[in-house]
Amino acid sequence: MEPGLIDVMRYGIIALAVVVVGVTVVASIAFWRADRDQAKIFALLIKEANTLQLITVLNVIVAVTLLSMLGKIDASGVISILSGIAGYVLGGIGKTSSQRANIDGG
Repeated sequence: MEPGLIDVMRYGIIALAVVVVGVTVVASIAFWRADRDQAKIFALLIKEANTLQLITVLNVIVAVTLLSMLGKIDASGVISILSGIAGYVLGGIGKTSSQRANIDGG
């Protein structure tokens, strides 16, 4: 691997770790200081904002970018993955929680 690419990967991992620790600290303080109703509202906000889906999509984009920079996948692979992500994100924009629950079988 190129020395410059290793530095980019190292700084990317450090930045990701800082963000994860920061979000964890803020969320922990929010739950700890909030009473039951506020904690429920905060948890509902995380659920309705599709936080897990957002994190997953961002991680896939970062992984595809790194693999492309390393030359492990070609342009057609990158286009396929990114168009799949776009379809997933755009396909779920107009759905409400009840519609998602019916589709998911819940």
